[in-house]
Amino acid sequence: CLSDWSSDVCSSDLNKRFSHGVQTLAAFTWSKCLANSNGDYGAENGSEGAPVEYYFNQSLAKGACAFDIPLLFNWSTVYELPFGHGKRWANRGWLSQVVGDWGTNFSLLARSGQAFNPSWGGVSNECTTMLTANCVPQSIGGLAPTSTDPANLSNSGGTLTGYSRPSLLSGCNLYQNQSITQWFNPSCFVSPSSLSVGPGYGFGNAPIGNLRSMRFINMDIALVKKIFLTETKRLEFRAEGFNVFNHQVLAVPGTSIAPSFSSGAISYGTAGAITNIASTPRQLQLALKFMF
Repeated sequence: CLSDWSSDVCSSDLNKRFSHGVQTLAAFTWSKCLANSNGDYGAENGSEGAPVEYYFNQSLAKGACAFDIPLLFNWSTVYELPFGHGKRWANRGWLSQVVGDWGTNFSLLARSGQAFNPSWGGVSNECTTMLTANCVPQSIGGLAPTSTDPANLSNSGGTLTGYSRPSLLSGCNLYQNQSITQWFNPSCFVSPSSLSVGPGYGFGNAPIGNLRSMRFINMDIALVKKIFLTETKRLEFRAEGFNVFNHQVLAVPGTSIAPSFSSGAISYGTAGAITNIASTPRQLQLALKFMF
């Protein structure tokens, strides 16, 4: 499979080498990655089972890469107090044992959210006066495709592809009333062959990588105390906190657009709803090392 991709990157960093008890490194990266392949074997939607929907015009699949992170900031610092063994002040006696040889370090990571794509998984049956459940109105669905062959490329009931990119309604507000239960508005998407977005050819027009998950922020902090026993032996006590501020990052929401019409109402199930987290909750640990 052939793929076409491009990437632009601009980065800068500030680095202070260790001196006077301080070392710090801050780095910022701005980047943009565009491609028509986001997974194995030229996959459009990040997995081998989600191929490009139309191989004869792969430019239709070009968009933000699945691993595109536009903004990335890293900052790490190590700091040692100027007291204690070999330091400028309080370098001997009981005062050195109490206030000396303390240090701390932290690492901060902040980045943009992950690009992701919705897929059409709704039923293909249009509602009629006789069929009023497990169907979709004509404005949402389409007659041609099935959930496993959205463009109807292998005739009725075919299974040419298991991935179908939906179409996006023009002017629809994707992030209206954004919340955990509705990260994006699933009603903005319709069947790739819906007559409401065109003549019903069956190729979805939703932009690739147009949706993004929550931005990621994490900080780890450690407090270190060195206790010198002799010139060659010492203890090192560490108190460490991972995700110390317990900042929870929401996972990618449900991406399968599977509307169902029943009792006069349309239900989108878990489409757009977030049911998990992408971060690890705060973890605290204590450690004691004997070094010789």
